[in-house]
Amino acid sequence: MKNEVNQTPIDLRVPGLLREKHLLQIFRCGKSTLRRRISEGKFPSPLKDGHMSFWRNQDVLAYIEQLGANYQPYSDSRTVEG
Repeated sequence: MKNEVNQTPIDLRVPGLLREKHLLQIFRCGKSTLRRRISEGKFPSPLKDGHMSFWRNQDVLAYIEQLGANYQPYSDSRTVEG
């Protein structure tokens, strides 16, 4: 059985938490790209609960709003500015 990402739309305006798989769906990037951007301080750091990582919806929304008109979902790490 393949790991499949839930294709249900994510409303970032609703308080909640996201897992890494949700971020990969939103930004259409690989794990290494996401983790590199976190380590570079270019993406919000996760909240940790044991071995699990979570991101607040409002932190991800603020990140997207900060990018403003320059926002383009990640498709290739070489094309991301910021």
